[in-house]
Amino acid sequence: MRSRRRERVRSDGEILAHRGDMALLRAVAAGRVVRGASGHDGSFNAPCLLEGEPVQLVLRWLAGEGLVRLPLSGPPVLGERGRRLLAGEDGGE
Repeated sequence: MRSRRRERVRSDGEILAHRGDMALLRAVAAGRVVRGASGHDGSFNAPCLLEGEPVQLVLRWLAGEGLVRLPLSGPPVLGERGRRLLAGEDGGE
């Protein structure tokens, strides 16, 4: 059976070039990605939403690359690699 995992982790340059992923990282950093329709759902099963649109699956891919962390409850937060990439994009490093 074939695994659904990515075969390799993308390089920093590949991630920086992907506008959608970088926009999602900025939204996570700004606290705009919420858990559940109310934004305050602490349930493990509550979806992660950005402006009402589900982004859970993309966040899982990004978590696999160390860009975000998905706690059991509450909204996603940037992982160490995600913070570093955003800081580099902003000229902070």
